[in-house]
Amino acid sequence: MEEQAERFTDEPNLLFSVLSNRIYVASRLGLHEEARRLLKRFRLLPLQWHKAPDPDLELKVFATGSSLEMALYARSGRFEEGVVLEKALVKGLEQHGERLSPLRQSGLCYQMAYLQFGAGHPDRALKWSHRQL
Repeated sequence: MEEQAERFTDEPNLLFSVLSNRIYVASRLGLHEEARRLLKRFRLLPLQWHKAPDPDLELKVFATGSSLEMALYARSGRFEEGVVLEKALVKGLEQHGERLSPLRQSGLCYQMAYLQFGAGHPDRALKWSHRQL
């Protein structure tokens, strides 16, 4: 992607899509460190552009980044590390909730419930399951 950086200059959403797909594939292949490295890059991309913050891009970074990160923790069995994302998820849902589709909100809540359950916190998992509904 670095060699083709100029192709993405005017299409940041395309770059985010390519990078999120790479994270997903690395995660599914069990390349968790590679996926984490790409996820960090994914989250830092907006800071590299010299433009005013774009609300749509911020929403994409929150929703896609949160989903990918929670899935990565779940797939690697690192549930305790994943539940640390709870405060950021609550904040992001409060900030972006009105603009997120009900399906996307439900998916994020499910992922946090799954992490909570895997970490041995059935009460917290139940809270997130209720929020999902």
